[in-house]
Amino acid sequence: MKKFIYLLLITVFVFTSCNQDDEIIDLSSQNKANVEKENLKVDICHYDEDTGEYHTINVSENAVEAHLAHGDILGDCNDNLICHWVDPVANIWQPMLVKDEDLQEHLDHGDFLGSCGTNPGENFTYIPDANFEQALIDLIIDSDGIINKRVLTTDISGLGGLNVKSKNISDLTGIEDFISLRVLNFSYNQLTNVDVSVNTLLTLLRFNGNQISSINLSNNTSLRELYCYDNSLKNLDVSNNTSLRNLYCWNNGLLSLNIKNNNNDKINRFYAFSNPDLEYITVDNPINANLGIAPYTIDKWKRDSNSTYN
Repeated sequence: MKKFIYLLLITVFVFTSCNQDDEIIDLSSQNKANVEKENLKVDICHYDEDTGEYHTINVSENAVEAHLAHGDILGDCNDNLICHWVDPVANIWQPMLVKDEDLQEHLDHGDFLGSCGTNPGENFTYIPDANFEQALIDLIIDSDGIINKRVLTTDISGLGGLNVKSKNISDLTGIEDFISLRVLNFSYNQLTNVDVSVNTLLTLLRFNGNQISSINLSNNTSLRELYCYDNSLKNLDVSNNTSLRNLYCWNNGLLSLNIKNNNNDKINRFYAFSNPDLEYITVDNPINANLGIAPYTIDKWKRDSNSTYN
């Protein structure tokens, strides 16, 4: 009888131990990701509301998001404070602290020294060309008045017109955030390319006197006047620009030109001469155009003698 009781106790002990081991394994598996994340430590420059000062603390990766939401900054307080371009597409910036050895790499990619802004939610537009930014400062558009490769987006998003003619600009990056522009003049600069596809409200565009070789104007359907002469354009398509009234595109070396926008009768001035390699110009009514019948009269529609309408 004693032997039976002894064996029964051993069986219960073994069974219970196995269940406990299984339970521990299950709990360990479920919490493994959280434990690993909890063990990863990150430097945070923490703002102390009581003292009004920043000091570095070391927190788990799980706690980083909460700290950033309360105004803390990722990194060591003794490192360089930069405004980091997190998402170029959404134009999102975030303060960050980086080591001396990593600073130049960040600056080369569009980040800049200093805080992203004094007010939560402030967004900046990247302006890499110093001459472009200086022009914005001279026009009292860039409110901080400092060449730092950025401008408050709110400084530029409501502008209806911009004239940066003859400013020795070679990069117009940032123009995409001038979303309210109706008039834009960047003629006589050093530009080889430009993207105005987001500036859909434009009615007048002047970029004559640059070295631009191609441009997409298909989104600029409100465009009425286009001055693009004295460039390096090879192909020009304004067939989608149904509001167009005046086109000045002489002296470009054009090989193709399409102005078939189903609204040629609204064109007041069409100057496409001094493009000796331009054989054909696509229009709404090539028969009338070649005969000089209105609206294609020679006083309004000017081309080289070797160019034919088709």
